[in-house]
Amino acid sequence: MRRGFIGVLLGLALALSLPGIASAGPVILGGDDLTEHGDVDASGNPREGWLYIQRALENLNPKVGRPNDNTVAALGSAPGPVEDDGNAGSGVGLAAQRAGLGITYHDGEAALKDFFVKLNAGQVRPKIIWLAGNGADNDYSESGGCSGTENSVITANAGLLDQFVSSGGGLMSHGSCYEWVSALLPGLKTDGTGDSDDLYLTPEGASAFPGVTNADVNAGPWHNFFEGNFGGLQPLVRSNQVDDSTGQDATVILGGGAVSIRPPPPPTCVNPTVVRDRKVALPGGGQAVLATRQFGDAATPFRVTVRITRQTARGVTYGLNGKVLALAQPTGRQISVPAAALRPARGRNTLVAALQLANGRLVVITQHFVIVRCSVPAVTCARTGAMTLRCSTRTPLGVRRVRISAASPAGGSAIGTATVVRGRYTATLRARVSLPPGRYTYRHVGTTARRGERMVMLRYVTVT
Repeated sequence: MRRGFIGVLLGLALALSLPGIASAGPVILGGDDLTEHGDVDASGNPREGWLYIQRALENLNPKVGRPNDNTVAALGSAPGPVEDDGNAGSGVGLAAQRAGLGITYHDGEAALKDFFVKLNAGQVRPKIIWLAGNGADNDYSESGGCSGTENSVITANAGLLDQFVSSGGGLMSHGSCYEWVSALLPGLKTDGTGDSDDLYLTPEGASAFPGVTNADVNAGPWHNFFEGNFGGLQPLVRSNQVDDSTGQDATVILGGGAVSIRPPPPPTCVNPTVVRDRKVALPGGGQAVLATRQFGDAATPFRVTVRITRQTARGVTYGLNGKVLALAQPTGRQISVPAAALRPARGRNTLVAALQLANGRLVVITQHFVIVRCSVPAVTCARTGAMTLRCSTRTPLGVRRVRISAASPAGGSAIGTATVVRGRYTATLRARVSLPPGRYTYRHVGTTARRGERMVMLRYVTVT
């Protein structure tokens, strides 16, 4: 086998949603203008709407899995003084500071275009993208609101926002300018009806963002609700006074702790390969090893790292299929490879690690691999108690026993084991926390009679 190519490990299959739709990042999309209805108290602490933004950022923060620089990218606002109540830039700046995050501002058409170009190239690496929306000072309203240039740039880059979330980034927005979401979900509708003091957290909202209260989301009036095709998003906050066109309580805030924006397609599966470690000799002595490992995570199924001997390095920049994964990383640190960057059944993948040695020399290590599609069996799961699931599916006849886990959208996992009989099994999974309905990440590891052989399946399943 030629250097840098793949060896296939028989009996190993990893089922996952395909690029662009893997559930990953935390999202809060609100029909509110809580940027305007906030200020600071005499001690400089955020109040009302600004306190809501702080708590929302604090809840998004630990759920982000994408490599980042620990900053919030504020789109559509400029910095502002905290004394300027109702100023969107002031509110998010203080909220980010209190949440332990840095912040960068990208205000105006040119700045927004530059941001998206750099985001696509991997030259900016925010942890959370925050969209100012409209209805306050220092937001889209200054460029024409929903019909203005700033909102137009964001709508034109809706696909990049979806890719950012799909690869683990956090996203938060306000207002009624959701043309960018409608570009991803043509069946989504927004309605300009609003009210105040009538909002309540849904069970999904309370589970996804613990610590955010009904009082937080009612810090100011709201001006927009959502209905129609929510894709992979969930209703987090509803109104008990305003109904949508179907007669249900209107959904005022959408999102979730680990959700996709686009609607997930029918699950597919990927028969991944085992990548041979790529070894190169270093000028001046020693060697570098580019190692790729598989992990049971649909959003980031591979992790890569570079290790070196006899020398030191300034850092490693990783790229996959022409896109930057991570900049200037220390050697030995594992970097997650998002599913959105892979090319299942669409030619070979090219992984590049650019290693800069301490003496300034640059060593480029290249690795190629191919991923082949396969079919995926149906999985059914239902709650049989507050902390138990009963799940059934098929697996290859050679598999004799499986270990199973199902990760809840609210956090926590249910686990169990089962014996395979004629290619099928039914298992009871148990958790230590209450299990809500919703979309779960389902994983089983099956073992056969052959020592060391296993079959891994990872996919999404809707739990009723």
